[in-house]
Amino acid sequence: MKLQHIAAAVALAVTGTANAAIDNFTTGNGSLFLVAYDNAGGSFTQTASLFDLGFNLNDIAGVTGNGTTGALGTLAQAGTNVVWNFNTNTVTVNGTVQSIGTNAWSANFAKLVANSDAGQIKWTVGAGDSAGVGAETRYLITGQPTAAQLTSQNASNTGNLSGTNTLFGATIINKGTLSTADNGGWTFAAAVDGANTATNGYVIDSTIFGTNWKTRNVLGSSIVLDGASQNLWLADGLGNEKRVGDALVATPGFLNNSTTLVFNSAAGTLTMSTAAAIPEPSTYAMALVGLALAGVVARRRRA
Repeated sequence: MKLQHIAAAVALAVTGTANAAIDNFTTGNGSLFLVAYDNAGGSFTQTASLFDLGFNLNDIAGVTGNGTTGALGTLAQAGTNVVWNFNTNTVTVNGTVQSIGTNAWSANFAKLVANSDAGQIKWTVGAGDSAGVGAETRYLITGQPTAAQLTSQNASNTGNLSGTNTLFGATIINKGTLSTADNGGWTFAAAVDGANTATNGYVIDSTIFGTNWKTRNVLGSSIVLDGASQNLWLADGLGNEKRVGDALVATPGFLNNSTTLVFNSAAGTLTMSTAAAIPEPSTYAMALVGLALAGVVARRRRA
């Protein structure tokens, strides 16, 4: 079941999950997820988390968005800023707290941080639709591709992202708070939980996340370190990709002038921001004409 939420201050409607389980790709509207892990070396090399972010693919891509039309959902609209706070279990959209269910992230987030080396947490955000709109499956993936990498994200690679659906299978879905909260999380830490097997829920297991998501997302820098920025792309099974939230003009603070994601473990936040729309020159011209007319009217009234 989906809940409709209204951020009154900005008149923005968004949709979140309320099914006490992470939605997999076969629903046609998979949950937006965050995977964060430390396997970069150092003291902790087998720590990984999966968080259900409380929204779904359609909230960003829209019901019909694809790799050609791009994202059409409410969370990808110009001027939208979404902040997930894993310490306080809250989500805000343009500064307004969203009531999207029971968020239960804090304990698993604390476990991730406690069992990771400083500066070595890698992360990515995604969502999937293996049912598709017509013949097109759809996936939200992160990356900063070169022209060659963009070409390599072809129909075969994108289609095989569907294999990650096993990430939400029995080995993960009953872990942590994923099965008990609307928007839950799970952290596996070898230092605490033992061997790094899929049975124990190590989400970076090569047969689950590594092979089917990390390897098949070839958009470049798809997995980045804590604190780095990422863009979000909407890719479809026909081999088309379009960056989410492209702005018409250069906007300071936004990676590639597009929707920008930043994960900050020290602050306990994930932030997704889309630049505000900049009026076209013709809009400015019309505004100036309107002001001029208003001035004429005012002078005539005074006369």
